[in-house]
Amino acid sequence: MGKAQGANEIKFKPVIVGEPWQIAGDPDLGKYTTEKQQPVDFGIWQAADSTWQVWSCIRRVNTECPFVYFNKSSGYYYLFRTQNYGENSQTSVYQSKDLKDFGVNDDRYPVTTLPVAALPSLKGIQIAKLEFEKK
Repeated sequence: MGKAQGANEIKFKPVIVGEPWQIAGDPDLGKYTTEKQQPVDFGIWQAADSTWQVWSCIRRVNTECPFVYFNKSSGYYYLFRTQNYGENSQTSVYQSKDLKDFGVNDDRYPVTTLPVAALPSLKGIQIAKLEFEKK
């Protein structure tokens, strides 16, 4: 019997080369900026145009849990951004052809608002199927 594939067999391992550098910090959110805000849960990905993108949640203000979805049928990107949790849950949805532009400091691309976010009790998460209908 041969050795199981990949079982404790390290072919390559990641190592840090050089000093790390900061690529994001504590943003100025205008009227929403507070001393208690915390940038958390960073996501980094390479976009279709080969540029690198970074996204973050800002804890303790009303910009949380961003998620971007590309709809192949429409050719648009959709940004889901939760503002409220609990009984009055609210997630705003924006639409853009440009993954890197959903409007900065403005609301140019709103599509709809959905009455969802985690669970009303804040003790878990829920999901639902989405369909994209023409306006």
